[in-house]
Amino acid sequence: MNKISLGKKDVIWSYIAQFLSMGAGVLTLPFILNRLTVAEIGLNYILVTVGSVIALVDLGFAPQFARNFTYVFSGAQELKKEGIGRTGEETNYELLGYLLKTARYIYGYLALFALILLLTVGTSYIYKATDGFSNVPNALIIWVIYSIGVLFQIFYSYYFSMLLGAGKIKEQKFALIGNKVIYIGITIGGLYVGWGLISVALAQLISPFFGRILSYRYFYTSTLKERLREFSFETKERIIDIFRTLWYNAKRTAIMSIGAYAIMRFSMFIAGLFLSLEEFASYGLMIQLMGIIGNVSCTFMQISQPKLASLRASGKRERLLQAFSLAYDIFLILFMAGSIVLIFWGSSILSLIKSNAILPNKTILILYCIVMLLEYNHSNFAGLISTDNKVPFAPASIITGIAVCIGVFCVVYFTKWGIMGLVIVQGICQAVYQNWKWPLMALNEFNISIVSLVRIGIKYIFKKVFDKS
Repeated sequence: MNKISLGKKDVIWSYIAQFLSMGAGVLTLPFILNRLTVAEIGLNYILVTVGSVIALVDLGFAPQFARNFTYVFSGAQELKKEGIGRTGEETNYELLGYLLKTARYIYGYLALFALILLLTVGTSYIYKATDGFSNVPNALIIWVIYSIGVLFQIFYSYYFSMLLGAGKIKEQKFALIGNKVIYIGITIGGLYVGWGLISVALAQLISPFFGRILSYRYFYTSTLKERLREFSFETKERIIDIFRTLWYNAKRTAIMSIGAYAIMRFSMFIAGLFLSLEEFASYGLMIQLMGIIGNVSCTFMQISQPKLASLRASGKRERLLQAFSLAYDIFLILFMAGSIVLIFWGSSILSLIKSNAILPNKTILILYCIVMLLEYNHSNFAGLISTDNKVPFAPASIITGIAVCIGVFCVVYFTKWGIMGLVIVQGICQAVYQNWKWPLMALNEFNISIVSLVRIGIKYIFKKVFDKS
């Protein structure tokens, strides 16, 4: 049985990958604004928007594969729709091989579906947006290349779940960093030599291959290859059975993702229709900066998921609680620090870089920080619950998403509350159920209070963070 651990190098490289992911847009933006026409810049933002929506095509399989890979490497002898099945001391390589083959099949079909969707519905949209492909040079070629790039991005994405599930956190981050470096290099280099927007499309097409090459090299060790050669993996019924097992929770995760998308993104679409450009820029800037704070704060929690799942599968509840407490305290510390900087020095920092957009007033910032603290808080506890291979969040997520959509529309259409109204709607809709339900469920399972949970994390934080393992 493989031991899933989390060392200092895993943490360091995870934060480097997180910063690089967030910084990719920042590094390429000056070149995009300087080298492209206004029409090309507009088309580029359309590509970015399409990219954010197409992520939903994953249908919730990524976390399911990562978690089940962890179970298998931790000794699981069977996969179950809910809970954890029989476990043993050795990795079941036959089960691992079938899980890998199932991943290839599923992501192959998902990628093909995405490509068909992009080349049909997407092409019609791009045709109208570019006035019949006339106001942007090579618009159709750019779109086709970008669409094929999305195909490979989706198809190869399961490699990252493989590495994460195997506990190879550092290696997964190397692959992600390599992916981003290639993307940035091709984009900037192409723009610099005058390729225009086609350089962005080429970066989207080529970079997934580099991530796949690195991921394959890190995952398929010589020992693993030898063990997998012992089996043929030709039983289609076994693949279909694994698919059905994963789909049981994946569909719930997909619904939850759609609900989360509605909660976090729908207000942006509505705000763009009813708010002034100045207000919309201010609102978007606040969301973007809070997204950075949230991503950095939750990075340690995210990379701890394979370890948490492994401890759950091994029945080590006390160590599971300790590991979660450590990650939870790190989340609280980083989120509080980031929020303080945003509230008290955010406007000053923007003035120093001569930003044309400004942040909302401090009252709105404080309220939004509280709303998002509760949002990320219940998401972290939901992650702890899901380590037991249970996903009860889907109905609540979709209902909350619908409530946010209705509430946001009513606020912007019938009132003059502006940004404050958008923040209040999101906060109230989440506070009604999700903000308290999932933390309470997790705390009751372990029979512990939130104060005691924080205390456990404080006891272990220095030992774990500065451990030489």
